Amino acid sequence: TATDAYLQAIKATHLLELRTRHFALAQEEDARVENRATSALATAEELGVARLLLESSRASFEAAQGEAIYSFLAVAALLGRDAGTVRIQDSYPEAAPLPDFETIAGISSVQHPKVRLQEAAIRGAQANVELQRSRLLPTVTADSYDFQYGDFHGDAANQWTSLLAVHVPIFDFGEAYLATKAARIKLQAETERRVAVEQDLQKELVDAVLQIKQSAGSLGKVRGEVVEAQRVATRLEEQARLDQALLGELNMAKLKLLEKKEDLQQAQYELLHRYALYQEATGGQWKWIAR
Repeated sequence: TATDAYLQAIKATHLLELRTRHFALAQEEDARVENRATSALATAEELGVARLLLESSRASFEAAQGEAIYSFLAVAALLGRDAGTVRIQDSYPEAAPLPDFETIAGISSVQHPKVRLQEAAIRGAQANVELQRSRLLPTVTADSYDFQYGDFHGDAANQWTSLLAVHVPIFDFGEAYLATKAARIKLQAETERRVAVEQDLQKELVDAVLQIKQSAGSLGKVRGEVVEAQRVATRLEEQARLDQALLGELNMAKLKLLEKKEDLQQAQYELLHRYALYQEATGGQWKWIAR
């Protein structure tokens, strides 16, 4: 959808920035370990870990570049513009407060497009029942004619004639009766389907609210992890000013902090994506972006 493409583009922009910093830091750490290895201060295992970390970071960085390009192309296609002219805002839009559930459920049960579509199907079935029933009843037709007659030399005379015809259905081996019965069964099925549609919509709304709450919980958890990773990195940064031996531990802490921030971006996207799905579940009767 357009909303998801837009959110994906914002997420991709942030992830590319974070993975660019992650790749640069992984290169710095790899160079540090390489220098230590030349002085026999780093083991082969440490050197191998640094190289694997660098390759993993490089792959993530390149993947982020591809995702960013694709997301911008998707937004540009939706807007009918060249991707080079598309600009994405830095921050995610603010979500509106969730509406009262009972109120929005009541509105959706009447105004939702799926409900309206089903009601149209019911009206069509009702019309078909009336049509089939009419085949069982006599039909009457009336026609009137105005005749003018006379010779070419005398005065002409007019005669008005009316014909009344009554058509009575004859035995058709039950064809009309069975057609009427089938139409009534169809009407009953469509009417029952209306109840099922409403129940399905109610379930969609409930599920959507639960998913929003779960995503909000996940976002809160990740925010706590980012705060903790930031605390550790800050502490090591202060200690590394006095002890250069802690530079490797500091770099790993910074890398972990960047990875947690990536998780935060994913959690933010997931939450807003759930809000957008809730708007869809309401049939557009509620708008998720705060005005």
